[in-house]
Amino acid sequence: MKIKRSKTLLNISLLFIIILALLTQFIGISKESYWLDESISVHISQRQETFFPELRQRMDHSTHLLILKVWTKLFGISELSTRSLSAILGVLAIIAMYYLGKQLFNKEHGLIAASLMAVSSLTTYYSQETRHYSLFLLMAIISFYFYIKLKHKNSDRPYLITTTILIYTHPFAIIVPIIQNVNQLLNKKFNIEWFKTQIKIGVLALPVIILSILRVFQINNHTTPEWIPKLNLEQFTEFLIELSGNKIILTIFLSIIIIWLTKNLIKKEFSKQQILISLWLFGPIIITAITSIIFRSVFITRYLIFILPALFLLIANSLQIFSNKKVRILITSIIIVLSVIALTNQYQTQDKDDFRGTSKYLKQELNNTSTILVHPYYQQIPLSLYFDKECFLKEDFDETRYCNEQKGKFISISNSSCCNENTTIYSKDNKYLKDIEFEYLLTFKGSTRQRNELLDYLNNIYELEQIKNFGEDSFLFKIKS
Repeated sequence: MKIKRSKTLLNISLLFIIILALLTQFIGISKESYWLDESISVHISQRQETFFPELRQRMDHSTHLLILKVWTKLFGISELSTRSLSAILGVLAIIAMYYLGKQLFNKEHGLIAASLMAVSSLTTYYSQETRHYSLFLLMAIISFYFYIKLKHKNSDRPYLITTTILIYTHPFAIIVPIIQNVNQLLNKKFNIEWFKTQIKIGVLALPVIILSILRVFQINNHTTPEWIPKLNLEQFTEFLIELSGNKIILTIFLSIIIIWLTKNLIKKEFSKQQILISLWLFGPIIITAITSIIFRSVFITRYLIFILPALFLLIANSLQIFSNKKVRILITSIIIVLSVIALTNQYQTQDKDDFRGTSKYLKQELNNTSTILVHPYYQQIPLSLYFDKECFLKEDFDETRYCNEQKGKFISISNSSCCNENTTIYSKDNKYLKDIEFEYLLTFKGSTRQRNELLDYLNNIYELEQIKNFGEDSFLFKIKS
């Protein structure tokens, strides 16, 4: 009777977590318009002749692009439809989190870790983007799940398949098998069978491993794009806050982990499971930090989203220092409430460029014959998605810009030609900006330096009147002679 009641309680708890996950991943999912990276994913997924050639250039996240192409064939293009794919993957990651925790430790660990992930601001944020991060998170969990089960199974096929798929999901995915290999070495389990499995993965994923190493470590390029800040104490602190949800949750997490670590150091007791999740949590941070210092800065929170499961498993395990189960439930409940508050604030925040609202304004308020200089050039892609689907659905990004220029709607300066008399625009015949008549300048987030150069250049020729802003960093200027 007691076993039956315990199983019923477990099923109710799992059902509650799944419902909670569905709510958190889907609330406000289509509130904001697509931003640049999302529009790029959608653009590529809609290509016909150039889809597979482009896929070869983006092998390190080709899994998501393939799934997205099939998904949009079935459900079309809209914020709700394409982001729903990511949200569903996010929900599956939360469910997989429970089974990983159960496999690695016990049911309580799984429930706590899954609950924390269900209300995680970081998980939710990237489950509401048409990008590959929720898939990356899911596949990392599944890879570790089958890695743990390897010792109980004769076949390495599930681990082999899921880890290979993972590597084709994100450049940072190669860190996962690195962590698993380090763990095998520490546990003195790096035997011939394991080596054969790694060779198989290496052969299957060789093209993307080479591409990922080149991109992640930037061996042939030491310059850092303006949008990637250099790694420093302030950025690292912000990373920890984003990982946790807010400063209060971070303080609770650090306090629990420090108490747990102190107790284990005194007793000199660290289980194999604890070592594994510690490697999973801290290993990628150390690797990324070293890479950012030696090569090019790549320390970006979303690139490290796959360490979230390790964080929540470590918290679940650290809570075991409290022998009273009611105390563990109370602390977990407090963290969940604080996470929900952080989530509520996140839902109310708009941090993406409003291309949907901008397009609507341009159509309603400006003359149909007006030509608009859009800066930076790459922001034409999301703007075209809402303003002119015909141009957006061209076979590559340059063709979209050429289409807009030929229609006399949008022009953009070439990336490397700002800002002087020889500045050219994106066109098939390399037209000069000085020879083009345009009535408006529309600026979005991008290179601050180049935007200031463009504004200085135009201010020396024209009078610029700011007539509208579409957010924190998006402005529309009227050009006056």
